[in-house]
Amino acid sequence: MNIVTKLLLVDDDPIELFLLKEILTSKKEFIIYTANNAKDGFILAEQYSPDIIVSDFIMPEENGFEFCRKIKKHPKLRNTIFLLLTSIEDRDNKIEGLELGADDYLTKPYNHRELLSKIHAFIRIKNLQDELQEEKKQLSNVNKEMEESFNGIINLLHNLIEIHIPNASMRTLRATEIARWIAKKYNVSYEHLQDIHYAALLHEIGKIFASSAQALHFPIRGQSLTNQIPRLKSVAHIIRHQMENYDGTGYPDRLQKEEIPLGSQILRVINVIESLPAFSSSTELQKIIHRCKDSILDSKIVALMDEYLEYVADNHFFIDEQRTYYH
Repeated sequence: MNIVTKLLLVDDDPIELFLLKEILTSKKEFIIYTANNAKDGFILAEQYSPDIIVSDFIMPEENGFEFCRKIKKHPKLRNTIFLLLTSIEDRDNKIEGLELGADDYLTKPYNHRELLSKIHAFIRIKNLQDELQEEKKQLSNVNKEMEESFNGIINLLHNLIEIHIPNASMRTLRATEIARWIAKKYNVSYEHLQDIHYAALLHEIGKIFASSAQALHFPIRGQSLTNQIPRLKSVAHIIRHQMENYDGTGYPDRLQKEEIPLGSQILRVINVIESLPAFSSSTELQKIIHRCKDSILDSKIVALMDEYLEYVADNHFFIDEQRTYYH
């Protein structure tokens, strides 16, 4: 099916406007609207959203430059092709018009074939622009659907953890807050920060299917579950190494120091906190964490946990019998 192109012709000279319309009407491939001045032309443009505007430059009250400026600033019309007709040969004027957003010039008296050639060329450009806009819109919709689907999977996994593991909800809240706070101190990229956030959110997922005798293996089970989701592969890597110790004595691969992913190092301190019995103050918690310095935990992680505990001191940080930590 052929797509009909909408043209808006604007000229204060009725004879010029008539001749221009006759030239274009003879091709029977355009819907043509006409106006005798820029003001009426703008009203028609808002009403019909033409694909191409052909406008005279010299007009009373509002010239072609001013008309072009208004069109290009209009959120709905700014992508409209704008062709200026002028009898002025001044190069500076032409440059000014192009800088305002005019797509091309045609100098009067113009050749009919040249006019039609330019319009057909601009139709091809406009069609390509429309196709790109449609593809962009479709891609945006696909990305939105994928993001909604991904968020649904994350919520499902998180709900499974809360259902099967006692007190997981508050631990998850604490884990994600600590993880994001420390990760930001390392100035990680947004993508890396998101991976660390999801790893903290799902770090206990391997415990769902692990018996008490298999409790040590929950990082590998967690990796196995999350690794099935393409967008969580880097998250799965973090989850696998969350029980590695800084000195290389951890599980499962005995990684040490910088070999351990940053997200896993952050999860390690979270696991230390979650393994502790109830404490009444952050001071006692700090003492325990400091004992892990350079053995289980990197000294920088320990220092950042000190900062974090000071940061939440006004909120009366503590760990109660259920290992939650706010009043």
